[in-house]
Amino acid sequence: MPAVIRSTYEKWTPEDVSHGEPSERDWLDHEGYPMEPDALDQEEGLTCVDLAVQYLACRGACLPSQDPPTGAPDLWFSTEPVIDFKTGTQTIFSYHLEGFSCDEQLMIYRRLKH
Repeated sequence: MPAVIRSTYEKWTPEDVSHGEPSERDWLDHEGYPMEPDALDQEEGLTCVDLAVQYLACRGACLPSQDPPTGAPDLWFSTEPVIDFKTGTQTIFSYHLEGFSCDEQLMIYRRLKH
């Protein structure tokens, strides 16, 4: 499986927070955004790890699902909540790593955390 990052979101109303479950959760990009370097990326020496770090950092995805990663294949990074101050609804975006080796996931984690 090629390395991709799949995107999800969750919306939490103030009532949802008290119930412990978001009112809305779904995929934004179920197919995933490819992280395999193209010819230009390869010429510049970029790897799938470099591309993933750039992609996640540009989206503010800084909160890992595992801290530190355990090597399990289900690592993702989430954003801080985006708050709608009129309604109090919080939206969290998550980016799921698929097709990355455990070593690649660990490198992504380390680069985003430092």
